[in-house]
Amino acid sequence: MGQEEYLKCLKEIKEILDKNSIGFWLAYGTLLGFAKNGKMLKGDDDIDIGIWRESIKDKHIKKKLTEDFEKIGFSLYFFWNAMYIDRKNLSIGVTLYNTDKNKKEIVVDRYRKNNAIAFFLFKMFRLSRSEYYGKFRFDKKDGIRFALKINMLKLMHYLPDKYKKYIYKVPYLILSPFQKTTLYYLKFPERYFRKFKEVDYYGMKVKIPLLAEKYLEKDYGKDWMIPPKDLSKLFWWEHGEWKKVK
Repeated sequence: MGQEEYLKCLKEIKEILDKNSIGFWLAYGTLLGFAKNGKMLKGDDDIDIGIWRESIKDKHIKKKLTEDFEKIGFSLYFFWNAMYIDRKNLSIGVTLYNTDKNKKEIVVDRYRKNNAIAFFLFKMFRLSRSEYYGKFRFDKKDGIRFALKINMLKLMHYLPDKYKKYIYKVPYLILSPFQKTTLYYLKFPERYFRKFKEVDYYGMKVKIPLLAEKYLEKDYGKDWMIPPKDLSKLFWWEHGEWKKVK
């Protein structure tokens, strides 16, 4: 999927989030690209944005967003730390930022999945904690893979919470000795994402954190302004202040 298609989708997403009074900002690689040269990084193949988790914690808001996105052909689903806006072969991840109220910090955790078993177990973990308020999808234009994923999420929606946990726990008990997973976390002050400024991004008015450069240094390291020779070899765990947990 080309960058032009992602930018077109960002415009549609912005219209719906603005309509529902949900503020968002450029995040991760998209923010990095803007801070470097005002556009997407060469070789970057997606769009990253962030919102505050508190802004969509109400189920009525989630249902309203789902309805609005489905009207333009997207499907929307939620996890504890992100929501995904999908349309066939295109997926835009929205990070849900949350604050430690006592320390005034934001803590982001991230998993490095070092083998196929770890990847599978992580998928099962996310599935067991998913929320989906949309419809079943049977349109041939969606594609089989996309339809299977969305319909699986819909089936999970009907499964009682007390049974959902077994979607992950059973395979974990069997396969955990064979997985290779490393957990990392990144901490930064809440104030980095409480003040924003509006910028022009491919003709769209969007927000970026006022202290974006301080955040980018923590995430990508002090040399974040130096363009990578090969974006495919930019491994996030080798840069910034990511701390290995286990």
